[in-house]
Amino acid sequence: MRAPGLEQDESQTPLQQRIAAMRRHYVRQLPRRVAELESAWREIGSHGARGAMEKVFRLAHTLRGSAATFGLDAISAAAGRVDECLREITGDESSITQAQRERLQHSLEELRFLVSVAAEREPDTSTQPWMTPLQAARPSGPVLVVARDPWAGRELLGQLAYFGYKGEIEPRLDAARRLAVQRRFTALIVDIGHPNDADAHLRMVRELPRDLAVPPPVLFVAERDDMRVRLRATRVGGVAY
Repeated sequence: MRAPGLEQDESQTPLQQRIAAMRRHYVRQLPRRVAELESAWREIGSHGARGAMEKVFRLAHTLRGSAATFGLDAISAAAGRVDECLREITGDESSITQAQRERLQHSLEELRFLVSVAAEREPDTSTQPWMTPLQAARPSGPVLVVARDPWAGRELLGQLAYFGYKGEIEPRLDAARRLAVQRRFTALIVDIGHPNDADAHLRMVRELPRDLAVPPPVLFVAERDDMRVRLRATRVGGVAY
């Protein structure tokens, strides 16, 4: 399920508009994130191989998940190739072969190119007042992010914070349902990116009206472009994003 176009759509709900704005904000941050990843890779060998490698791996893995969450499939795939190159590297810095370095460098260059293209295509929306954090609607309560990947969940919640939203992340479906019943959330943001998650997550949302007189709005996000899942998400009352 891809995020909708970058243009403002008057048919979107306020929450959808803010998520679209959040995606634009995320895209504009990508060049800095890739630069940070490349800088961390260059630092390997000067600050202790183990800590440096863990930092590079964390940055690549987080970028892979967050780009998928925002529907940037090509960037997510490129970050995934960087991630996979890093997984092949074992031991300390001295054990990295020249072939591994070249593969990783090539993957980083591909990632940088795709990010630069995405950033150049990003329209300048700085004059649109609804884009700014101060003019975003003031949320009446927290949001609940249901995401299996904690890094992707934190990334999404961090972007939401830019627009005034606060909330929490719950990777476990049963715990998320209990929280949704016990707490008054402004919205639920449900990541159904994993193939095995779709049925259970859709079932949870479909059954919420049994427990709540007025269920919160639900926004589904996923990296898969699966029309059947998209239609099922809409039928249970969610917005497929």
